[in-house]
Amino acid sequence: MSRPIPDFGQNAPDFQTLTSDNQPFVLSEELKSGHYVKLLFYRGHW
Repeated sequence: MSRPIPDFGQNAPDFQTLTSDNQPFVLSEELKSGHYVKLLFYRGHW
């Protein structure tokens, strides 16, 4: 069920999650509404 990792500059696959305020966030919906989205990934444990 793994997907290939996008290259730098390539579009990210659509996803949904909850915000820190417990509100739904759907990437495709945010992009449709004209918002810019920046995805950052942090390593869990160093």
